[in-house]
Amino acid sequence: MAKSTKSFEERMLEMEKREQESLAKAKRYAAQKRELKKRQKEVENRKRTHRLCQIGGAVESVLGVPIEEEDIPKLARYADKEGNPLYPVPVLMDSEELEQFYYLLMEKEA
Repeated sequence: MAKSTKSFEERMLEMEKREQESLAKAKRYAAQKRELKKRQKEVENRKRTHRLCQIGGAVESVLGVPIEEEDIPKLARYADKEGNPLYPVPVLMDSEELEQFYYLLMEKEA
């Protein structure tokens, strides 16, 4: 095996340089990962909004009239009664949470 011609100090400086480069690379990867998660969340939010608009449209078509603000408490209570906790859904909501959710949807449509 050949002997190294570099001094210990030179080798230490080289190691420190590689270490700093690795840390910088790890930071770039972490930033890219955060950006991907952010984009994924945006896509999921767009899909959710689209799905909720379709549901609102379906409810209006069943009712035969547009949903008015005074209908929201009744719809929330009905949805809460009809909800089945054994059916797999992303989030379980009680009637108060559903009511707030419906109000939020009405604001987005306006």
